[in-house]
Amino acid sequence: MTKSTNTNAPNVVTPPHPDRRLSTKDLLIETAERLFGQRGFDGVSLREIAVEAGQSNANVVQYHYGDKAGLISAILESRV
Repeated sequence: MTKSTNTNAPNVVTPPHPDRRLSTKDLLIETAERLFGQRGFDGVSLREIAVEAGQSNANVVQYHYGDKAGLISAILESRV
């Protein structure tokens, strides 16, 4: 969400443009949430999440979240 840049308008929050790509972190969260829902936490590896999210770096989840627990925490925080 972004604030309006029109200085005469009140602070209005506008949704992101529908064609805007998700950030890598958001893409990983969405992908992990879907895979965890289908197969459970123990049924999905971090590497599978990276591949399913279309990432070429197999360690991208560890880079952004440290480990599976960090990713799960990020998913929960995104839902609260």
